[in-house]
Amino acid sequence: MPNKRSTMPPPWPQPPGFHLGAALAVILAMLALAPARAAEPARDFTADEPTQLPAPKSAEQQPTEVPALGSAEQTKVPPLVVIDLRDAPALGPPDAPITIVEFGDFQCPYCAQGAKVLRRLRTVYPDRVRWVFKHLPMSSIHPEAALAHEAAVAAQEQGKFWEMHDLLFQNQIRLRYDDLISYARELGLDVAAFKQALDTRRYRARVRRDLNEARKQEIAGTPTYFVNGVRVVGARSFTEFRRVVESLDRPPKVTEPPSPADSTTSR
Repeated sequence: MPNKRSTMPPPWPQPPGFHLGAALAVILAMLALAPARAAEPARDFTADEPTQLPAPKSAEQQPTEVPALGSAEQTKVPPLVVIDLRDAPALGPPDAPITIVEFGDFQCPYCAQGAKVLRRLRTVYPDRVRWVFKHLPMSSIHPEAALAHEAAVAAQEQGKFWEMHDLLFQNQIRLRYDDLISYARELGLDVAAFKQALDTRRYRARVRRDLNEARKQEIAGTPTYFVNGVRVVGARSFTEFRRVVESLDRPPKVTEPPSPADSTTSR
């Protein structure tokens, strides 16, 4: 079966001339500044590569409240982050106004919860949202995650990443080697090629490339999202993501300056 790879959107931030827009900036700032929740802390990348990720901020360091909507402080969006999207699977048009890059772990329950939200978001806004997936298996607490991520890449090479993605999240307690082979059969993949990829760890380096990207970005838990380049930590609700999308549908409020005639008094 021929390989199929998604056409990738440009890395964030966008070139000069790109503007978030006031409404979108406000909402992204709210998401980024809100205390992280529903996320599993990342401890090490793989069982044989125990590199410590930066620890999540302590409760004292976390913001205690989000600045008032529309305030000058609240609209200060954190710096945009450049993410390497080479070979990363994606759903949605390359020119979608919203790109959500997710660093996820197939054994993380919060990632499974977040995947449902993003699936729903893509269903409601198929032309406005692009969802990109990056691999972050946390083998210290999820020992079967690393091979599951390699299985997802093997499925991607046969054009079935998102189908495998959904199966893995639906079966988080059944991710052993034999389980992965059975999912390949269920999806109609070339099982011999799939099995060989797992046996030889062909895509181990591909997964580690994303792990190195996570280290570079100092990601401290899963899921971690980058919404148009702005970091958002922890699973978020459909309503929160919908506000981001709909902010782009509302024209900016413009206050016209008074005309010369209005500024003069009659004599």
